[in-house]
Amino acid sequence: ATDGSWSAPIFFKIKNDGTGFSKLFELGYGSRLTADLLLGSDKNFYMAYDEVGIIKVTPSGSMSKIFAHPHPGDHPRIKKIIEMNGGRLAAVTRHGGSAGLTGAMNYGTIFSIEKDGTDYRDVFEFLSTEVTTPVDMIQSMDGWIYVLSEYGGINKKGLIYKVRPDGSSFTKVREFDGEDGENPNGILFRKFAQSFTFDPMP
Repeated sequence: ATDGSWSAPIFFKIKNDGTGFSKLFELGYGSRLTADLLLGSDKNFYMAYDEVGIIKVTPSGSMSKIFAHPHPGDHPRIKKIIEMNGGRLAAVTRHGGSAGLTGAMNYGTIFSIEKDGTDYRDVFEFLSTEVTTPVDMIQSMDGWIYVLSEYGGINKKGLIYKVRPDGSSFTKVREFDGEDGENPNGILFRKFAQSFTFDPMP
């Protein structure tokens, strides 16, 4: 998918060699995509569309909105959607998502849902700017969820941390200080090797 014009992102398919371009449809919600497309194990695509929510697209091109955030007043913006080891979808928001229910100051949340959009569960709420501005998220084979914060950490130079799927055991993995890199924007992860690297911004 591309953003096309500001108000009309385009969903298309193309062969590996660049041929066979076929435009499937344009989205018409009046905003833009905020996270990468996710191809689920059920062969459907999932995408986050600004503050609209999560949209499912079937291989035939049928589109449906499966999830609208329960706290829209926070203006949560989903930055990443992943499929967890058990099949549920998990998403991380850059802003808001808790309505301050647990004292969070609308810095963002991690939540999970079923693939039909039901059974919303809060996983982890950001309680300070130290862990906010997420740009990437993955889950390892051992179940840990890793989140990359572009401007997180005490030095605001970037932070990677991990939490359990139930939101417990928050652990800092790497905190950047500017000498070893700053403002990372992606995680490269190989599940079989249990390793990851950081991709700092130029």
